[in-house]
Amino acid sequence: PIIIPELQVLEVAGNLRLLSGEAAVGNDFFNYNLSIEYKTASNDPKSKSTTVDYRWDFKPGDIQDNAVAFAFSKIKDFRPAKNLVQSAKVKVKGLDGAVLWEQTFAGDDEALQHLQIELPLQRWGKTIEPDGTTINSPGKMEKKLRGKAIAGDEHCQVANLNIVLQGKESENADWKTLGVATTDNTGNFSMNYPPGDFVAARAFVATMPDSPAPVAIVNRPGQSIADDFIFLMIQSTSDYGAKDDKGDDCDCHAPKKANRLPDQEDLISSDAYTQDIGGACVNLSTPNRTLSEYPFTAAVRTSDPDVANYVLRKSEATIGASLLKVEQYELLPYDGEKVERKPVDFNNPVRWQDDPEDADENLSFYQAVTVATGHLLRFKNVVKADGYSLGDLLYSLPLAPGQKKQIVIFEQKHSLQGSE
Repeated sequence: PIIIPELQVLEVAGNLRLLSGEAAVGNDFFNYNLSIEYKTASNDPKSKSTTVDYRWDFKPGDIQDNAVAFAFSKIKDFRPAKNLVQSAKVKVKGLDGAVLWEQTFAGDDEALQHLQIELPLQRWGKTIEPDGTTINSPGKMEKKLRGKAIAGDEHCQVANLNIVLQGKESENADWKTLGVATTDNTGNFSMNYPPGDFVAARAFVATMPDSPAPVAIVNRPGQSIADDFIFLMIQSTSDYGAKDDKGDDCDCHAPKKANRLPDQEDLISSDAYTQDIGGACVNLSTPNRTLSEYPFTAAVRTSDPDVANYVLRKSEATIGASLLKVEQYELLPYDGEKVERKPVDFNNPVRWQDDPEDADENLSFYQAVTVATGHLLRFKNVVKADGYSLGDLLYSLPLAPGQKKQIVIFEQKHSLQGSE
């Protein structure tokens, strides 16, 4: 009989409590990333640890005294064997990705089933301490507000307009500017999402402050401004948006201004970032201009095939009454078993296909007997302009404040001419 210890699933559970004078709501717990990193016992020195993030799933009634219970056993794909886990590290990250709480346990430590984690309450834009004081939270909001300015008639221009977003924290408070953005040639604009709790918000063009457009407010702590797409209608006035009397259609006097660090949404929805701006007047300083592309192809194998050792045996056979001898070949398995794949080292050298002693009679070689799976990757390296496109950068030198360096370039030219 084979006797082995009973395999038990690793249990990781406890409570997460948010320390604050304010009552915590369900959305507050989604600002914390709870995860466990464990490593199982293995003879393979290249074995890596496994990290599993906890997915918060609770009802509002489950929050008691600013605390909520968690259990990794609720996660479907979390089934490590308790007696095979060497170490388990439990950590909690905050809004900016910084580790707020971290502790390492042994796999058989009973403390993993009764974790008590206490952290200060964090919300977008502020951290609320237990004594009621508020400090600014580290990090920044990556979400953006996007919109588009629409021309009311053909005399309105939508390029290079300053869009202002304002908000009020209470009904009697004054309007506070939360963000400013500039439209591109097609009227699209984007700005960083302003965190905070507001009761009203509005957006307008800086040249038309008397015609604001209301922005919706949602019941979401720390992110009360709706992230819906904003449309602003531009109305023509007597001195705004008139055409140039010179009739210049070259667009040389309206330089394309674009952000230096656009995200994927900006590249898709804006015409300021194009492969080639083209036209009669080419502005070579426009960012994101493609200069060159280099395609690549790579095959990545995701599984190893089974390999067997075969022998190609040569023999002579006699044909008919003429006793004509011919050579024939038979492909035979060497031992009928697949070759065990191990790392090549001193005790497991490379096995050569040809045996020098009997290569004339028996040709030994290794052949895959199962199909290996993988991916065929096609990707390309795209070089884009970052402020200049005229030629290649030939020389670059960092200088300290007040430091000078003289650079002399010698050029020499020869020409040959012959006549007859």
